Amino acid sequence: MTVMENVPIGMVLTGPQVAYVPVPKAGCTSMLWTLADLQGEQFANRNASLEPETSRTMLVHDAALWQHTNTVEALTRAEVSAICDDEDWFVFTLTRHPVDRLFGAWGSKLLCREPTFVRRFEQQPWFPSKPSSHKDIVADFGRFVTALLDDPTLRRADRHWQPQLEIMHADWVRYTHIGRTDSYAATLTALQRHLQHRGRDGIVTERRENKALIGLANVSLPRRLIESIEQIYAEDMQQLGYKPRRLGPPTAPVSGPLLLALQAIIDRNERIGDLLELARRQ
Repeated sequence: MTVMENVPIGMVLTGPQVAYVPVPKAGCTSMLWTLADLQGEQFANRNASLEPETSRTMLVHDAALWQHTNTVEALTRAEVSAICDDEDWFVFTLTRHPVDRLFGAWGSKLLCREPTFVRRFEQQPWFPSKPSSHKDIVADFGRFVTALLDDPTLRRADRHWQPQLEIMHADWVRYTHIGRTDSYAATLTALQRHLQHRGRDGIVTERRENKALIGLANVSLPRRLIESIEQIYAEDMQQLGYKPRRLGPPTAPVSGPLLLALQAIIDRNERIGDLLELARRQ
């Protein structure tokens, strides 16, 4: 079988007839763990994974560890279309408000200096500094948003901030269900109904994995910055039905213990990056 280009990344559960296209920073780690539980994946050999993830939890993204599940990208475009046209299949994804998603991606991947992102982007003028205050975080995030505004190619430099409609291949993939992270339970309910229709007993296991250390509840973003993000992702906003984001004062501002925890994660990730670089030289 010839693997076709321009197909979405995702998992195909043949038995229960479920296909999932993960949108990074839209609950995808949690949903992948739910599907892994459904498939009985054990990931017994996960310690052997060479993927540059910074935790064992994140190794769920290593498709090579899935022993009982196929990947969408291993299919041809025609095969993906055939699944979408089959009413017995549940084809789904989850989306997130673009403002929340972008800050989540920037905070976890760039601000926390995950090794892959340090290697790829550290030399860029918008790469964040090590934060010592709330002001540093807001200023560095603002520089990244400005870079996205000025350089459309940067918007597609990584899937974690690529427009969601592009990741979903919404122009040709026909979804049974497009969920939202702010109503995550509704997606689990829809999946449960499908499984019951297929004669699968049991309850879908809800997993909450890869929790962010900081989010929009911890920062005070200028209104103009929020509007810029919504301009960058205008098509996602419109077609996915997201309204302009309204933010109040932060409920848990970045300071004190939270800032120390953030700095500790950065230190850990930098050390993991050191070890990965040493391994590459062997």
